[in-house]
Amino acid sequence: MKYLRLEITNIEPLCISDDSTSQSGQTKCYKYIPGTTLRGYVINCLSKDESFFAKHKKTLFSPKIRFLNAYPGNPGEELIPSLKGFYEKKKADGTIRNVVTDGEFDEGMKRAGLGTFCRIEGDTVRYSGVETDSVMKILIDPEDQKIFRGEYIVPGYHFTGHIVVEDEVEEELVSRISDCFKNRSPVLGNRRSQGFGKCRVSVESGKKPLASALLPSEDLKGSVYMILLSDMTMLDKNGEYSGLDLDKLADKMGVEELTISHCATSMVSIHGYNSTFGVKLPTVPMYEKGSVFKLTFSGCMRKDIVQKLFDKGIGERRSEGFGRVLFVDERYEALIKKVEDKIRVGSDIETDTALTDEDRATIKTIAGFYYRKLLRSAKEKKIPEDKAKMRITKSQAGTVLSILEKNRYNSDVKSVISKYFSQAEEKEDNQNIQKERVSIKGFSTAVQDMLTADSIGCLLGVDVDSVMGYKTEELITPEESQKMIVGYVIDLIKYAGKEK
Repeated sequence: MKYLRLEITNIEPLCISDDSTSQSGQTKCYKYIPGTTLRGYVINCLSKDESFFAKHKKTLFSPKIRFLNAYPGNPGEELIPSLKGFYEKKKADGTIRNVVTDGEFDEGMKRAGLGTFCRIEGDTVRYSGVETDSVMKILIDPEDQKIFRGEYIVPGYHFTGHIVVEDEVEEELVSRISDCFKNRSPVLGNRRSQGFGKCRVSVESGKKPLASALLPSEDLKGSVYMILLSDMTMLDKNGEYSGLDLDKLADKMGVEELTISHCATSMVSIHGYNSTFGVKLPTVPMYEKGSVFKLTFSGCMRKDIVQKLFDKGIGERRSEGFGRVLFVDERYEALIKKVEDKIRVGSDIETDTALTDEDRATIKTIAGFYYRKLLRSAKEKKIPEDKAKMRITKSQAGTVLSILEKNRYNSDVKSVISKYFSQAEEKEDNQNIQKERVSIKGFSTAVQDMLTADSIGCLLGVDVDSVMGYKTEELITPEESQKMIVGYVIDLIKYAGKEK
């Protein structure tokens, strides 16, 4: 069994719609990244290589590769869904009572508030949740423009997920799955074209989920607590969804006379959508993650089976992250306290180091466009100011324009124009032109001063050294800058000619 650990940070708002809890006019989002989302992203990436995808398609859609849900938490932590079955006093004092152990309730108690996710530490449940916000939208429909609100997770949360791969899966496929996340910024969920869903992901192989530390170290006899780490359902012998099929479960556990002594559960309806055929998938009822069952049995449940079921899961749609289970011994009964933990938001978002090569290339392109916009604005203001320098006859202006147009892309354009002006000035001196006629010397000095400017930014007075972290010489090369200077002089001469 191979594990690929995914460390994910949403650097943009993250919206993965949860149809099971959404209502009319209000779209709720998952507070985690479902395995179905990660699976869809990987399949979409690999499907671009048609021959490779055709070769491995059957394996990709089988339980041999399982994409587990990515739950939020601080870096270095891995949380599990908050556990059901705990109650507390109406005036909470930090103590909780586990009713799954014996099924008895004390009067004057209420369900314990344990957030959305938690981790177990000794006798304490340390719980937390994620911060969400919402955006108002108008449905684009000429006949029915309804207003609706969409929920999303704010940027900056750290998620940890896993991809479980059976040993028989080819190493080439494992490597390509890993490459889907390396040096990329996956965009996940809904509203991807509206600035939502961009994430940063790192991949590390060989590390199992930290929840495996809760697995018993000895064989189990008599009873065990089964915690659902994801939504789960099983099929009965008639092929119908039955929640738990005790006969099948007993066979997997290697025990007999399996019964549910007590439990704390809730149900959820799982929806789906087939984008290939454009249809909704049939709704599947499942036990919700965080549900807890106290199972009693005769015989012995070996610790290697406990580990196997933790790795493989039980029930249906395991390749999408459903059916994850955690078997816990009497340590579950020791939980008597609760403490709220805050998940740090934004602490793992960095500025430059968080960017991939693709991000940097995009930002550099945008910075280049922005710098050119600054130059265009400066040019529009400066041309009217510089027109007074263009004191020249129409014939002289036409000759200079012709030379500049012809040598616009010639790196030696300054030498060419300098040679022309030198000859023109010498001719003017030899012919002893009358003083009242416009001399070419002033025009020559103005044009050559412009052409010898250090850069187009210096010529136009744009005093900017860098844009979005990039030096201006990185955004516009010296060669391009020289072409823009020549273009400015051409436009200036034409503008001055029109004014006359």
